[in-house]
Amino acid sequence: VLLPNYWKAADSSQDFSSMEMLDVSDAMQSRIQYLLDECFVMKSTRDRGGKMPCRLVVEMIQRLEHHALWKRYVEKRRMIQLKRGEVTAVEDMAGSGACKTTKALK
Repeated sequence: VLLPNYWKAADSSQDFSSMEMLDVSDAMQSRIQYLLDECFVMKSTRDRGGKMPCRLVVEMIQRLEHHALWKRYVEKRRMIQLKRGEVTAVEDMAGSGACKTTKALK
């Protein structure tokens, strides 16, 4: 299984999992904060205790590099591709890179 080229781990023959701190610009952090602000729903649930937060604030940004999860994703993508005939891989979508989720916001 080919790993994303921006991952720190390059050897796909070994299982690994790591959290990588991302050094992002203030503008990127603002974009991620915007995503949180737009997605957060202030709703109480049974598992929440204490005071209800009115907002989530970005403290740090990390990327999960998890070999087993990536391998599972690649296998599922291949199965969907066989079923449908075509699939656009995540790495081929707009915004590919270290901060895939937010690059498309630029």
